[in-house]
Amino acid sequence: MVPSELERARVRRLLQNEVDERALGSLRTEISPLVLHLYAMQYNWDDGFGAPTAILANERCDLGTGLLLYFLAGGAEHLAHNPQHGRPDQQLFVSGLYDRVAHRRFATELIAYGHEWSRVALHKLKKLRPDVPAVFLQRSPGSDVDPGG
Repeated sequence: MVPSELERARVRRLLQNEVDERALGSLRTEISPLVLHLYAMQYNWDDGFGAPTAILANERCDLGTGLLLYFLAGGAEHLAHNPQHGRPDQQLFVSGLYDRVAHRRFATELIAYGHEWSRVALHKLKKLRPDVPAVFLQRSPGSDVDPGG
């Protein structure tokens, strides 16, 4: 999936702006799932959880973007039953997103995402937590996103 020049320009504009209420409003109402995904790929997590939360609040957020945000926020540690990993706001974000991803509560599944597990890590996780939903272990349906540009 290759973003249009217009989509790339919107992502650049969003990334250049301060993460304030106006920017969060733009993320909540963005019409392109691809713009949301590209923004999430490039987001500076030092700016907090406001923008990722706004992306997830957007009804056009794709399952692939939800998975990306889950793993960027520390989802692998969460799956391994390490509830003390990260700050309290991070723990709250990740645990809240877990249920939504596990039940695939997203409008679309057009954007592919798969966490890159090592064979050893995947084996350990399956042994430790055989009940982990497959959506966290496999590549999601959809097309790969070309972040270049």
